[in-house]
Amino acid sequence: MRINNKRFAYLLLSISVIFSSWLYWGTDVKTKQVLTSREWYTNTVFITSEQAAKTIPELDLINKIHGRDTIKYLPNGTYIKASVMNFYDEENVMLMELELSESGNWELSDNYLLIQPTEVVDTNPKRANRVFTDKQLSMIKELYMLDAQESKRIDIINKHSILLTSLDHGSIILSSN
Repeated sequence: MRINNKRFAYLLLSISVIFSSWLYWGTDVKTKQVLTSREWYTNTVFITSEQAAKTIPELDLINKIHGRDTIKYLPNGTYIKASVMNFYDEENVMLMELELSESGNWELSDNYLLIQPTEVVDTNPKRANRVFTDKQLSMIKELYMLDAQESKRIDIINKHSILLTSLDHGSIILSSN
């Protein structure tokens, strides 16, 4: 009788370990499959605050940034991203358009998307209507990289929509056709 109880306990433990492993690994595998299955798009608007203007006075003439991104996550753990950002002043006049190409590595860990950009390139550096200095453009790229490196919780809404939530509770929706 005692041996049967031990076998039963080991059997339950084994089943529990297998089921827990399936739940744990299955979530990241399914998320990776959805993430790499298509090209993703975002459309964001960032309104600056007076506090931001005081913190970064070099960029105080920017009142709003409208960004459009196209992102492709590849199964080998790399990604490519094309971004177009329009910068506006207080009167909603467009100051400049900036086109960036970003590439790097990504991984999933416990439903968090971890991004490590390796390169950000201005794809149109000779554009005539540049109103920012090289120092200001460098600062914009640095802020862009810092935002890209932030870990984001990933929740699949459906096969065409993914919600990314950063640790400061900012959210972005990735959508696809």
